[in-house]
Amino acid sequence: MADWSQPTLTSTYTNFLDGLTTRDVDLAVGLDPAITTVTNPPTNAIRWNSANGYWEKYSGTAWAALATTYAISVAGNAATATKLAAAQTINGVNFDGSTAITITANTPNSLTFNSAGTGGASGTTFNGSVAQTISYNTIGAPSATGANASGTWGISISGNAATATVLATARAINGVSFDGSAAITITANTPNAVTFNNAGTGAASGTTFNGSAAQTISYNTIGAPSTTGTNASGTWGISISGNAATATSATNATNATTAAACSGNAATATSATTAGSIANAGGWNVTPNGTKLYLNYNGTNIGSIDSSGNFIAKGNVTAYGTP
Repeated sequence: MADWSQPTLTSTYTNFLDGLTTRDVDLAVGLDPAITTVTNPPTNAIRWNSANGYWEKYSGTAWAALATTYAISVAGNAATATKLAAAQTINGVNFDGSTAITITANTPNSLTFNSAGTGGASGTTFNGSVAQTISYNTIGAPSATGANASGTWGISISGNAATATVLATARAINGVSFDGSAAITITANTPNAVTFNNAGTGAASGTTFNGSAAQTISYNTIGAPSTTGTNASGTWGISISGNAATATSATNATNATTAAACSGNAATATSATTAGSIANAGGWNVTPNGTKLYLNYNGTNIGSIDSSGNFIAKGNVTAYGTP
């Protein structure tokens, strides 16, 4: 505002007063260039530059910032303090400024995250005053397995996954190549075999087979008798073809032994054709041999009759007697 080269001794009284007044105003605002414009200031004049936040000194041609540090008297140790005189707690942790500390949020209740879809409803807030559970349903998302998903999803699929008709690389299934272009037939990949036999030496009933261990199966495994009747018991309701139930003779029999009990007329049959021998429990045995028929008692032949009708007895022969 003021021209500091004025007033001079030749200035009029009015100009003299005006010049002094404008100087006083400049000094009142600290010659701050943000407020006033000073012309022809004296060399070494000092002003406050509020725009830059520091003091400046005039060299006679330009203003330059003062680089000297100003020693300001501060009560106490505020300027050089390395810790607080009295430690204070922050969320229950003591702090005096001498070292760093770690604190946790001061929330009396916790926020729990889960993947079960049982979180709070959308719009739920958490400030520590009430415990909350957050899950995918809370944020309007589906689960990893698709729960809550609906509508049509515009998902980009790389490759030909959406329209593939064959596999890019064929894979073997139980040793059979498969690429998806045609159906294949495979056999079970069992490292051990199941064996069937008729010896009755199979695994016990209830045995399972999955290929992990070899197994043998026979009639005993499935609770059946053998073809010769082994393991058979009880009464069988079996239909018999032919005349077995009413036969009066046995054809080509090789041995007929008197049974304790016989069904049908087996006990009273009148003849046995081409029998090899006839024996009973009393020690008697009738055996044909060549042209003779031998009578044997307890292992000793006691008589015979030949094809001509000649009879030979070991003991006495009585004719016309009563047997």
